[in-house]
Amino acid sequence: MQQLERSLQKSSVEFQNLQAELEKAVDTRQTLAGQLNENESVLKEFDALPNKGVGAKVYKAMGPVLLQQDPAEAKSNVQKRIDFIQGDIRRAETLLKELSEKGEKKKEEVRASWRRRAIRHLAEAVLRPDLASSSDYNLNCKGRRQAVQAKARM
Repeated sequence: MQQLERSLQKSSVEFQNLQAELEKAVDTRQTLAGQLNENESVLKEFDALPNKGVGAKVYKAMGPVLLQQDPAEAKSNVQKRIDFIQGDIRRAETLLKELSEKGEKKKEEVRASWRRRAIRHLAEAVLRPDLASSSDYNLNCKGRRQAVQAKARM
């Protein structure tokens, strides 16, 4: 019985850890989505420049200083950043899928452990009431135990 309790405890802790990892992955995905939206907005601004940005002045913040940058180079850098972020989003979504699948498996494992524990308690309460613990669970089984004992006397 103690082994069953340890197994249940271990599975529950592992499930909680998976849930924490899943939450972290969701936060990462949301951060990446925000970055992607921001960079796509910048790219739209570049596309809205007259004459494809020829003659436009584009500045890039480098610490406390603004440096002038070639519009074509700036647009290329933004596009590279978008590509990089999209790759990170694909990886994050793959991780989310894997963690969700692991979480479902672990949830089923925890449920199965709880069922085994409940069956074990019920069996002890019904078949060996002298060995059963005095837990609340056994108090709920009192009526069932009395019914089984009454059938046995018949």
